[in-house]
Amino acid sequence: DEVRKLAEESRKAVRNSKEKIVGIVDKIHLTYDSMEGINASAEQQTASMEEITETANRLGGLAEELKQSLMMTQESKSKKERRKLLKQEYR
Repeated sequence: DEVRKLAEESRKAVRNSKEKIVGIVDKIHLTYDSMEGINASAEQQTASMEEITETANRLGGLAEELKQSLMMTQESKSKKERRKLLKQEYR
């Protein structure tokens, strides 16, 4: 009788252990899926940051070109004004 009791308790313990293991495996799969999603999101964010950096660099280059153009225009304007003043002085 005691042997049957022990055998039944052993079966219950094995069944409980199996259920716990299945639960743990399910949680591992969920964790893995979550990590995959996080990884994909991180890759998208990295790509977005690279795109933003490229755009910022292009804008910086355009700003520098605009600055140079404005400086050249200002220099040209100053030279024309000086020539005009010199012409007026020599008249």
